[in-house]
Amino acid sequence: MPSIKLVAIILLLSLIPMNQIELPSENTTIKVAVYNYPDEFNKRQVLMALRYTWKNDNEIFSFSYDLVNLSDVLKGKLKKFDVLIIASSAKSYLVDGQNKKWKEEIRKFVRNGGGFLGICGGAIAASRGFKDNFTAFHRLVNRGVLRIADVYVNDDLLQEWQYLFRIGRPSLSKPDDLKGPFSAFPSLNTTVLPSSIIPVSGFRCFGWAGGPGMYAISGNVKPLLIYNEEPMQTKPINFWLFWNGEWIKLRKIKTDIKNSLAAVSTTYGKGRVVIYGVHPEYPFVFKNGTIKEHIGRMIPMGPKQMVYNYIGYLHNFSYNIWIVRRSIAWAAGLDEKELPPCDETSVWILDPDPCGAIYILGKVKKLYGKIGTPSLIFGKPSLRFLTSRNAKMIEIYLDGEILNVNVSLMEEGYADLYMAKLPEICNGFHILKVRVYDEKGNFAEGITSFYLIKDHNESSCNEQNNYSENDKFH
Repeated sequence: MPSIKLVAIILLLSLIPMNQIELPSENTTIKVAVYNYPDEFNKRQVLMALRYTWKNDNEIFSFSYDLVNLSDVLKGKLKKFDVLIIASSAKSYLVDGQNKKWKEEIRKFVRNGGGFLGICGGAIAASRGFKDNFTAFHRLVNRGVLRIADVYVNDDLLQEWQYLFRIGRPSLSKPDDLKGPFSAFPSLNTTVLPSSIIPVSGFRCFGWAGGPGMYAISGNVKPLLIYNEEPMQTKPINFWLFWNGEWIKLRKIKTDIKNSLAAVSTTYGKGRVVIYGVHPEYPFVFKNGTIKEHIGRMIPMGPKQMVYNYIGYLHNFSYNIWIVRRSIAWAAGLDEKELPPCDETSVWILDPDPCGAIYILGKVKKLYGKIGTPSLIFGKPSLRFLTSRNAKMIEIYLDGEILNVNVSLMEEGYADLYMAKLPEICNGFHILKVRVYDEKGNFAEGITSFYLIKDHNESSCNEQNNYSENDKFH
């Protein structure tokens, strides 16, 4: 017979409403392989989307990630992951895709149930390439593509690619320019075809950097977005010639992507595939703007030439980031009810710079290193970061321990700019993490690392905090 104590516990529990009983939660982690590529700024945008945790009923979902490269793919390491992301990497199909084993390893991964997300160059990599082999460039692309999505692409070097080549990069706005007007890649308007990935309807703008229009060639392709505008008509740029001491306009650069597909989902074998010609990860999405052509540089210290910038005012920071998250989760095989919410929650650390900088008495020298490059701080460190406009609570961690510090809202704009004064920290290597919660308890994280040098006579505290530069930068 049950004991009196057990009966009393059962009776007590029966009096408590079920919604007040906290049941054990199940955790699901989606393991993501991010194909490494040189554009660190764009890579940060992809990783910002991945540092996210969401709740669904009694289950907690999150992403983990590793950067992978050509040799990792050739060694069969994709089998450790649930999803492969190839973002803004033309190298993936122009160089790596010329290796037959590289292509077969990725096809095998997806065919056996792995997911694939391709963005811009990654969309071309997943496609069947160009329908016609008119040029050597077309033939090179067609030899390197994976053919895991039944679409042809339209993305020509002397047409759409010019919007990537001719952008005035040194004159692009920095993330902490909050009020505008802003200078960035243009945004294009699309029609949304409601789906489990993008469960909204109507029109939506996305950043665009000369990415492909796509054409479905089988019924296995589900359109997600359609281009509503022709860049050469709504955002025209031109070929120019420097002649006899002045710049002469030659002709308008042609594009022909209007009414083609800007995003699709499909399957390949047992795997799910999502590809975008636009950039859902790009945080600078314009409400309106105009093209400005001017004499400038395409790269810092490069030759002066005619370049363009798109100038206007932005939607909220991380306007489309939830689309990236839902795309990854769908590709990983989650059911619609398990997908991340249509939620903009995100954080972008400005200082200490996650790509490395040198801070001396308040002055900053950017290193523009790889993500995870520790900054070097001489003096007292401070923390600055941007959050999405829906942030309800902020937590700051130093070397794994939560800090009790004052966080000040410094400025509002397309994002919220915060600053935190950190406590006294000993010399050595440190990792800072910022966690931002929405009203439902879902949260995003940002992470950065630095070496602190306050006094050369002060000993290092690395032995105390158990962190070193060899710790995994996640």
